[in-house]
Amino acid sequence: MKNIPSSYRVIALFILATGNAFLTPVSAAAITPVAYPVSQPWQSITPGAGGWFEAVGIGPTGLIVVASDLSGAYLSSDNGTSWTPVGAPQGVLSTHISSVGFHKTDGKIVLLGTDDGIYRSINQGKNFTLVQTDRYITSIQFAPSNSATLYAMGHTAYNTASPIIYFSSNSGANWVQKSGNGLANARIQKLIVHPKRANELYAVSSPDRFTELALRTVYRSTDSGQTWSAIGTTLGDAFDFAISTTNPNDIYLSTTTGVYYSADAGNSWSNTGQPLEFDYFGNNVGYSLWLDPRNGNVIRLISNALSVWENTRWGIWNGTKKASTFSWKFLNGNKTSIWSKSGWEMPDYWHFNVIKDNDLWSGFYYSGESLRTIAVDPRNASRMVFVNAQWIFNTSDGGVKFSQYFTKASGTGWRSRGLENVNVYDVAASRWKTGKNVIFGGYADMGCWRSLDNGLSWESCNPVQYASGNPVLATPSMQGNQQGLITRPEPSPSPTSQEENIKPPYHGWLNLNLHRVQFEADVASSGGWRGTGGNATAFAIDHAREGMVWAAMGDNIDAHMTLLRSTKSGKFDSWQYASNGIAPDDLKHIYGITVDPNSPLSQRTLFLTANGEVYRSTDDGLNWLKVLSCRDRTDNQNYCITTAVDYFNSKLVYAAGSAGLFVSQDGGDTWEWADNTHMTKPESLIGTFYAYLDRYLIGRIATDPFTPNRVYIAVLDTRSNSENRGGIWMSDQGYNWQRLYANPYMRSLAVSPHLKNELAATSSMAYTSGGYDPQSLGVLRLNPNGKWEQLNKGLSYNNVSTIAYSTQSGRFVLGSMGQGVMRNWR
Repeated sequence: MKNIPSSYRVIALFILATGNAFLTPVSAAAITPVAYPVSQPWQSITPGAGGWFEAVGIGPTGLIVVASDLSGAYLSSDNGTSWTPVGAPQGVLSTHISSVGFHKTDGKIVLLGTDDGIYRSINQGKNFTLVQTDRYITSIQFAPSNSATLYAMGHTAYNTASPIIYFSSNSGANWVQKSGNGLANARIQKLIVHPKRANELYAVSSPDRFTELALRTVYRSTDSGQTWSAIGTTLGDAFDFAISTTNPNDIYLSTTTGVYYSADAGNSWSNTGQPLEFDYFGNNVGYSLWLDPRNGNVIRLISNALSVWENTRWGIWNGTKKASTFSWKFLNGNKTSIWSKSGWEMPDYWHFNVIKDNDLWSGFYYSGESLRTIAVDPRNASRMVFVNAQWIFNTSDGGVKFSQYFTKASGTGWRSRGLENVNVYDVAASRWKTGKNVIFGGYADMGCWRSLDNGLSWESCNPVQYASGNPVLATPSMQGNQQGLITRPEPSPSPTSQEENIKPPYHGWLNLNLHRVQFEADVASSGGWRGTGGNATAFAIDHAREGMVWAAMGDNIDAHMTLLRSTKSGKFDSWQYASNGIAPDDLKHIYGITVDPNSPLSQRTLFLTANGEVYRSTDDGLNWLKVLSCRDRTDNQNYCITTAVDYFNSKLVYAAGSAGLFVSQDGGDTWEWADNTHMTKPESLIGTFYAYLDRYLIGRIATDPFTPNRVYIAVLDTRSNSENRGGIWMSDQGYNWQRLYANPYMRSLAVSPHLKNELAATSSMAYTSGGYDPQSLGVLRLNPNGKWEQLNKGLSYNNVSTIAYSTQSGRFVLGSMGQGVMRNWR
């Protein structure tokens, strides 16, 4: 979920000579016109949140804008109760939003900094126009003394430390570039405009996840950004900077050596006396600054290792100034006053610290980007909203208590408020005739989630632990589950010479011990996520047996995955180990699980791909045998990622991927390379999914439940040669293929189990990332009358990875890059 801006990741862009025309299916002449349900706009039905949120802002009317790194922006006008996505339909063609800006007094003017430049709205976010192009924008600020004056800080690329300053004198409608001399090797995360002098600017430089080598420095310009000079350099590396709006001579600087105050605009400095801030590794992470715009004697410090659940440290401090002396009080350290947890974040909390210390966070860990992830309400100085890599939180009492803005209790689980930023590997929906049907969503980072009420509520189906026999009862979904605790070493501070006599306060764990269990890394399907997340790449449902499902999950899909089976609809504590026989080196990148519908009910035959190889099970998925090496067939350069079995003939089996198409006429014993078109550029397995130049991938095979021998494939093809095979193809038994639709970015397809001659397909230039391309077409349906139609209303961007039919005709669930699992009915 933590992706680089996709406009820099995907460079393939070309127009197929055949356009988007389709060829009439073989049986088109026999099609009788039928009525079919009209698709409703898509709506997200996720548990809420996810992904990396780059920035947040609050406007003069209280509008909250959250910037995501792969699904555009999200707006809330009701204090976080609900969110409205902003994307391509609103004119924002960049999926990666990097900063947020507002007009000082006109609440209708909203600005978004992106990896493509600056977008501007004059109707409070209903529509946007690109007003400045081709720069990665990290900060947009208005001048308090002149409401029409705005500044923006850009960089030549998303990962460079080469700032460019822009100036607007007409409320952001037009921008001109300033020289910006003196900002070499700076990565500007925050701009501050002097409260009284519109030509005086301050900029805070710090590394972030894209740029590690930038300086940690504060710069000042007195000529509207033409020239800059560093300030406070003798006080240590800078974390943050702020100016008092009530007395602009009062300025503050947070550094690696302390929090400093100047009463004379920086000519002299004094230490405020607040101790240094260390994380539990002993790293000096410092504080971010929160000033009260109405009371110049009040300052709050936000720990750059903030945890909203921690009740002894890592929170918010309130400072009271008398002359140049400060007294400090820790605000949210009282157990009785800290906000009561909802149960979704913890223990049902899936965020795993990026440093991989096997610890969970409900705050943000310091990076330069944290300067963009804090917003103070201009109408209420005690209200602050912050976002991090996964969540959004709010405090309205100056940091004493926090509430979350991303999910709400619904049914037996959770339902999003409309704020998502997630990638979906796979979706599946059961069609059992009895009992409760289930929808599965397989996420990157969030892992396995299921809904038993058509998406109205979601519960985690991530196991912490499993055994080859009886499943072990261990999951964060079990409130109060108390089992063996994991021990961890004390932190090891690395003090500088100025810090040698300062002992870093240490608070131990983040109060999660009671929800942890022992596990072995080699047998834990979610590994270090400990059941609170992971990656779920594939599902298979036996539609003839209520409750029977298989799923592929893993901590790191490049390193280790596990196949699991459940007879209880994927309930978190019902999973059993089902990977026996899959070579240890192949227990990664598991995709394309297929159930043979004609095999015995109690001894199903299944196929799947693992590390690009094809495996078969003839005992209900308990034991597996490799039956095809797609890598060997292509000199170890290509892979298979999808399988299918004919609905009427168990002997007719298909496998495909970047290696081309293979067909077996004897149930998988032997295979013929039916179409040897394959990707010729050597690439890793995960690399075959990305729509860079020279990619060729058959992403999905699907057989027809109404017509024997009929099979369809979805092909992604960005090769620069003249073949251009991208699109949806149909064949009988895997030979004599006919293209039904031409598009370079086809990812997946599903054939209707309800109506003959209907299928749905997905097109996406993005994979586990964002990005915009007009040829990324989202959802396409070939209706029973032989006509193609796009079904994209409700999508922020037409990047859809997978789709499945639900229990009724015309009802689909899809997986998108950004908005998560979605459905098209109310």
